[in-house]
Amino acid sequence: MARPYKVYKIEDGIVIDHIPNKLAVDVLKVLGLDKEHDGLITMGVNLASSKYGKKDVIKIENKELSAEDLNKIGLIAPEATINIIKKGELVNKHIAKVPGKIKALIKCPNPMCVTRVEKVESVFYSENKGKKFKCHYCERIFDKKYVSIL
Repeated sequence: MARPYKVYKIEDGIVIDHIPNKLAVDVLKVLGLDKEHDGLITMGVNLASSKYGKKDVIKIENKELSAEDLNKIGLIAPEATINIIKKGELVNKHIAKVPGKIKALIKCPNPMCVTRVEKVESVFYSENKGKKFKCHYCERIFDKKYVSIL
């Protein structure tokens, strides 16, 4: 039997729901929230979900997301729901997606790639629904588990 859980309502900020189980900390890291944020951050990990079995949820007060932030979330948690809250009400909802072209967000694992030896902004292309990434420069294809998000 699933236990009810309570995550408190926020007045202004974002709610990132439907994060794949045990990836909430990774989402916080790519957003830079593991280091600094003045508002309250509430995180639920391993919560029951009728759709996914288990999921994570993050609520962040007094935070707005840039397009780059949305892309970062899409790399970690494609299909996550991002809810924008203003004055206690839902004003906008986004579904995270893996971007087709990814600039300066992924570090190429190939030690011989030009992006590793010179100051060149990385460019990757998403393949297989974000399960693989192709480097624009060295043209190698890497499984998601081998790339590092900057």
